Amino acid sequence: MKLRRLILSRAARVSVHGLGVIGLPLALLLCRSGFRVVGVDTSERRLEEIEEKRAAAREKGVPELLEEALSSRRLQLVRSLSEADETQIHVICVPTPIEEGRADLSYVRQAMAEICGHMSEGELIVVESTLPPLSSERILIPLAEELTGLAEGEGFYYAYCPERAYPGKLIEELVENSRVIGCRSREAGELASLLYRAFVRGEIAVTSLRVAEAVKLAENAYRDLNIAFANELALICEEIKAPVNEVIKLANMHPRVSILKPGIGVGGTCLTKDPLFLASFSRQSVIRAGREINSRMPEHAAAALLESLTQLGLELKIAVLGVTYRGDVDVAVETPVRPLVEKLIEAGAEVKVYDPYVSEGFGAQVASSLREAVRGANCIVIGADHAVFREMDLRKLRSMVERQGPVVFFDGKLAFDRKTVEESGFIYRAPGVPLGIA
Repeated sequence: MKLRRLILSRAARVSVHGLGVIGLPLALLLCRSGFRVVGVDTSERRLEEIEEKRAAAREKGVPELLEEALSSRRLQLVRSLSEADETQIHVICVPTPIEEGRADLSYVRQAMAEICGHMSEGELIVVESTLPPLSSERILIPLAEELTGLAEGEGFYYAYCPERAYPGKLIEELVENSRVIGCRSREAGELASLLYRAFVRGEIAVTSLRVAEAVKLAENAYRDLNIAFANELALICEEIKAPVNEVIKLANMHPRVSILKPGIGVGGTCLTKDPLFLASFSRQSVIRAGREINSRMPEHAAAALLESLTQLGLELKIAVLGVTYRGDVDVAVETPVRPLVEKLIEAGAEVKVYDPYVSEGFGAQVASSLREAVRGANCIVIGADHAVFREMDLRKLRSMVERQGPVVFFDGKLAFDRKTVEESGFIYRAPGVPLGIA
């Protein structure tokens, strides 16, 4: 097989469509492995960020790989394949958002049409974008066959290899994690395995397309459900006036129990939509119920916070520290902090936000420093548990408030020790830890 020889000799050229959170690191790893890569992205701004080496600057290992790929000229950046040299392998890493409860595959379709318009016989298409079950067999392969006039498994090859990496550790996990490759033909599985083995050290498991699609969704639905259990437990603990952090600590002493921490909600582009892709095939869905619990947590947190300030007779002057969807990343897409801040503003609160990694405020005033954010605040909210916040000197933080009287510390991620917070001069409050309990 010609393409097999090209992959083994690193003579195959690879196009990566979508240079976002996953696509760019993947392209860089392929460059490091010896391939010449065409990075395709329709956003001129994104291409400029990459060319100017400003993209994913906080992602460990990416700046060095980007420097290497650009200086070696192994990475070519284009908006369309019509601007690029010929490629034999095509990897799709574009978003698959959810719109009105349904998966929006328009970006995948557009990338597929772009590829098929320049594809020759014997080439390989790999989709990394998260797909609902049956999408490969019912939508994408038929689309490629229609556009090329070729049959999959004979005229071209198709594989589904969903990304399974975690922002903040992308390079490490893309290399070390196991990978699942779904395919319909033996040749497609072999070719995709050879491609990924060029940089993956973990196990590579080849299976059917349906299994591969379900695996990625099952992983994220499982995580979302476990978080939902912790969040529901927090809501129950508020009702019965029992601190959820103590309940979880003692429950986890059981050898077969490992309850996660609750919080102000779940964010990111995966956990907020992937479970719904899977749940769409279920009539009575515990997965959907868990998703609903997690999606309600920001509003509940806002209400609980406002109630606490009212009980203490305090003005609604609130500082929110961290707005990204989780700690130590610079991504504020689908962050639970957004609805939290919006609900606080809607209630008439004066809200300042500070995040050292992003400048998004969601309608609140964006502070340029920690001191500016907390000065005069009656409540400090931990929205994202960045290390820079977890390592704060809480006594110094209390002095930055520059006001006497009670100040509520709302630990939205249960990232702090309650005793330490209270000894530093704050009143501790968190999801599952209401005011006035021992």
